Amino acid sequence: MQRLIILLLAGLCLSTTGIARDLEGIKNSGQLIVCANKRAMPISGKEEPPGFQMEIAQEIAKDLDVRLVMEWIWASYQTKYTDCDMLLGVPRDPKPGGFMRYLQALSDVEIILVFAGNPRDVTLADLKGKVIAVPSASLAHFKLIEIGADPRVAYRSEAAILEAIADQSLYAGVVSNVALLWYQNKHPDLKFFSLSTDILNVYSHYPLTIGLRKMDSLGESDFQEIVEKIRGDGRLEKILASYGQTLSTVFDDPYASVPEEISEPETVSVRRDIQKDLEEKVQQNRPLKQRAPMYE
Repeated sequence: MQRLIILLLAGLCLSTTGIARDLEGIKNSGQLIVCANKRAMPISGKEEPPGFQMEIAQEIAKDLDVRLVMEWIWASYQTKYTDCDMLLGVPRDPKPGGFMRYLQALSDVEIILVFAGNPRDVTLADLKGKVIAVPSASLAHFKLIEIGADPRVAYRSEAAILEAIADQSLYAGVVSNVALLWYQNKHPDLKFFSLSTDILNVYSHYPLTIGLRKMDSLGESDFQEIVEKIRGDGRLEKILASYGQTLSTVFDDPYASVPEEISEPETVSVRRDIQKDLEEKVQQNRPLKQRAPMYE
């Protein structure tokens, strides 16, 4: 089954409800409405700095001469209660007949296994019994249970995971390279090294961008032209660099997309399947004496 590896800072999809507005509608209203997670740094956050995609959205609003309005959400179902024009931190996964349009690819994301200290050899056997932070109900979560590691899911952000790795509260953590680059940019004295989650047989490379509520192709093109302008005058890469990021290598590819092997089918909840598998795997790995009785 195809399974989409969802980041805590990027697991959101625009709802099909609500009326998509084109540029004229946004300009007439005087505001650009953006949905984002307030704990998804370095993509978006409620404090200062606000995150690189938030700053890009601010520049788009400036070029449109409108006010940026925030809607803070943390789960995809919440978008149906909003009037978002844009959604920050989404995998670029265009589908025929889909209900999302996209700006150019802004970042190249890889989900990685991060350790403190200098680089060293790490095998699957080394992970057994070790405390490792991981996004809840992700495929990496499933694989860590499968190999006998001790996964933890209580961390509220990737920054919190990296902080716990740095102070050795965790043996390792599964985060995005985007988060690690930002954290290292803020803490250049700390040493980390990382491995691809390919070691867990979890393929997780994809372009990350800003999503647009579905609109006609002209409206989509107009937004992309604004981003081209921001890139051309140097603003785009300056924003990225301030967070330790670089522009996606597929920025100029209009067909850049999540690889087919990890693209989630439309109208199918792969996450629900993973949660079911997780529950079964936890029960299998838990000692019999610790298992909850089926009946009270």
